[in-house]
Amino acid sequence: MGKPVPELIAVISDLHAGSTVGLCGPRGPMTDDGQVIQPSRLQQWLLERFEAYWQRVKAEKKRTRARLTVVCNGDAVDGPNHHGTTQSMSSSKDAQAYIAHSLFEIVADAKPDQVYFVRGTTSHVGEAGGDEEALAASLGHGGVVTLGGETHDFRALPVVRDPISNLWSYQSLLLERNGVRIDCRHHASIGNLPWTAPGAIARLAFRIWTEHAQRGWRHPDLAIRSHLHHYRDSYGAHPTRAIITPAWQAKSNYAHQVVPETVSDFGGLLITIPPAGPYHVEPVLFPPDEPTPLRS
Repeated sequence: MGKPVPELIAVISDLHAGSTVGLCGPRGPMTDDGQVIQPSRLQQWLLERFEAYWQRVKAEKKRTRARLTVVCNGDAVDGPNHHGTTQSMSSSKDAQAYIAHSLFEIVADAKPDQVYFVRGTTSHVGEAGGDEEALAASLGHGGVVTLGGETHDFRALPVVRDPISNLWSYQSLLLERNGVRIDCRHHASIGNLPWTAPGAIARLAFRIWTEHAQRGWRHPDLAIRSHLHHYRDSYGAHPTRAIITPAWQAKSNYAHQVVPETVSDFGGLLITIPPAGPYHVEPVLFPPDEPTPLRS
């Protein structure tokens, strides 16, 4: 075995490519009629911060001389017509895949050593995560791809396949880097009210720790979950530290109806694991602008 090197893990989730309030590259997809759908001001705001996040990743990679692992922890695409939505840039899955491919060109600029895809929600990424599996496979192969009515030459990413199933994506992902175990899954069963959130994330950490302990298994040091579009952290409450990742999608019409009072958190995680010594988690967060009231 070679000499241990610093490890850097960038965790992103909930891109919801294809949503009119989700991430979109500099240019949107082309319709069957030849119309190019341009990103909105909101999507331009999200893209600027997504690019800033990856600049932070590249700077930390250069500073630490670390090996870079990227984890996309579910809901890379939004999926057309879920929950009866009309907030799709296109109802074509190919067009939504084009948007996701263009976003991962930004990821490719960081020159990751490994990339992992965790499957998200069925209503967004299809049964058995089929759309996310197809995206991961396409990104793993790279090359010329025809999407959204046009032909594009995308760079291949070092997507790591599941060694058991040989699939390109994972229902759950367990990593170990420099002795630190990291358990990644998309969903988390916790409450999300502001006054119960600290206790809820601590209970999640405790449950994951005890589920492992009762079976005599080594518990994960970090448990990464997503889906809620809010950043939560149990810190040192229990031996397993649980973290809910922020997202890259603003509130949809559906979210405005179901959770009208909540404000989404935007950003990703940056986990630094030296060859010896404690790991460090940096939440790279981009708070939304405060609303401006209308004055007569």
